[in-house]
Amino acid sequence: MSKALRSKWLWALVVLAALAIFESRRPVPFSNQPGLAKASSRPVSRDLAAVLPFEDAPAAPQSAVSKPLVTMDGKAQARALAKELAGAGLMQGVRFVESPGELKGETLIIRGKVLESKLGNPKDGKRFYSLGVEISAARPGRPPFWQVVLSRMARSTGRPEAVEIDDLVRGLYAQAADELGGALKRESAAASPAKN
Repeated sequence: MSKALRSKWLWALVVLAALAIFESRRPVPFSNQPGLAKASSRPVSRDLAAVLPFEDAPAAPQSAVSKPLVTMDGKAQARALAKELAGAGLMQGVRFVESPGELKGETLIIRGKVLESKLGNPKDGKRFYSLGVEISAARPGRPPFWQVVLSRMARSTGRPEAVEIDDLVRGLYAQAADELGGALKRESAAASPAKN
């Protein structure tokens, strides 16, 4: 192989390596693809659910160790929960609504509150993410029949930040979907007449 051809091949490999490094450092958009919750072959209930925007976490002072996660505001959390619930197949339908004025006959209203949303970078240099939420489900005009407080914390594994946040959120809402599915089953069993 001639020296000029070898030089061209070497240059091409350097460019490809640089492109691969650049691509791996590019932020990945927050996607929250549903599917971590145990998908049901048929819905647990015939409900049409609406998920309202969560109340945002109270403003916490930033420290040298942690700061709020801007991608984890109340609207983003409600959308993520709606996607996870839809993917789990617990109900006939689930949708995110911006306000109670957009409700159109839904039989289940889901509300929430972001309790904590942090990105931390302690002295050891390993990032961590933490998210805490309070979620409730109620029938229109009734008090909640299901309430839960969930929180999760994860340390960075070196993957892109958006991917790690997405995994944290999906895992948290998969747990919420499983627990809500159990509550819907219990509610349905209590409402059904006893079979003899």
